[in-house]
Amino acid sequence: MGRGSRLPKAMAPTGHGCRCGRNPVQLSGFRTYVRWPETIMIHVNRVFYAGSRMNGLKKRHCVSLVMLVLLIGSCAVRSFPRSLPEAHKVSSPPSVEIKFVEMKFRKPPLIELYFDVVLRNQAPEPRWFLLPRSMGPGQAGLSSKRGIDVLEVFAPKGKGRVIIGEFLGTGGFQALLLRSGGEVRLRRLRISFWGDLPENVQVEILIAKNLLIGGEPASDWFGLDPASDSRADISEGVPDEARNVRTKRTPDNKEVPTQIEEDRRLQVPVAIKEKQGMASSGFAR
Repeated sequence: MGRGSRLPKAMAPTGHGCRCGRNPVQLSGFRTYVRWPETIMIHVNRVFYAGSRMNGLKKRHCVSLVMLVLLIGSCAVRSFPRSLPEAHKVSSPPSVEIKFVEMKFRKPPLIELYFDVVLRNQAPEPRWFLLPRSMGPGQAGLSSKRGIDVLEVFAPKGKGRVIIGEFLGTGGFQALLLRSGGEVRLRRLRISFWGDLPENVQVEILIAKNLLIGGEPASDWFGLDPASDSRADISEGVPDEARNVRTKRTPDNKEVPTQIEEDRRLQVPVAIKEKQGMASSGFAR
């Protein structure tokens, strides 16, 4: 390559917008395509061309410096595909949020607790969210070892459609079916507590892939589509007898077993504040 001649276009440096390779690296919102052997050779050829005007010592120093810079740049850019996703990773919101709102003392040892609850289905398919009807020492909790004999279906009012099933029996619970990506907010969800109330309670939430009552799909018990809207915010207390839209009982009024295909079981810690206006909340992913 003679003095004063120019580099062929194929060897010209192309900067961030070059498409000289097939492996894209995402950098700060734009794409740069890098094929390292070819790019290094292009820049080395430029150095040798510029260095042809230098004496031998300066030429060697210049080449060494440029090779060092290219080596450091190569290592830095190659590290971006691993580091950028971690730096820009945004944590997803929790699957369950529970905030204590109020308590009402009934005939001892019964205390009614009221919570604002947010449920989010982050699974790719619909999921059942099972919540307790009662808590405290000796209460069954969310277990498939006990039975169900009655279902009361509620459709509380608010923004969007929400269907809540209150399954009664020794293994009773409250259930909602959420679509994939669905988010439902419940106001003043009532859960009974039996016994001496501690300062903190663990509210158990069971997320299920499938739910059978007496060998039948739980959705058949509702007599309507039990899936709530993808986005819903209920403004009134749950459950409310005025919003009861259906009741189903077993034919002989005897309990039938519950079968739960469990996805996840969560324990949400919530502090109980007795003074008015002292709300507390907890969440679980």
